[in-house]
Amino acid sequence: MSAKAWQPLEVEPDTIELALCDIVRSAILPVGTTAVSAPDFDGVRSTVLPDGRVVRAALRSEPAAAIIHGERAALSYAVAGNAVVDQRSMRFLARAVLDRQTRAFLDIAIDVQNI
Repeated sequence: MSAKAWQPLEVEPDTIELALCDIVRSAILPVGTTAVSAPDFDGVRSTVLPDGRVVRAALRSEPAAAIIHGERAALSYAVAGNAVVDQRSMRFLARAVLDRQTRAFLDIAIDVQNI
């Protein structure tokens, strides 16, 4: 049984969620393809939103499992962290799936909660 290769989004993510997804990508596969800065001395990564605000996030990621995603061999990463934008503090959990052969991200799901 194979999963659909692509599905449209059910809800449009906001700019902070999109920025956090970029930060997750850069933490797992740091190849310079996003506008996320290299980690600061304290491990915090940052990126700038379209409106000029800065998102700063501290996170940790670890491979969760070797999986099959659709028909592709992949690695699933569990990511958790905290982020700050202006006076807003957030906690987030994410799951990222990376294709083992192409090193492309096949899926990133993120849940952001205000704290």
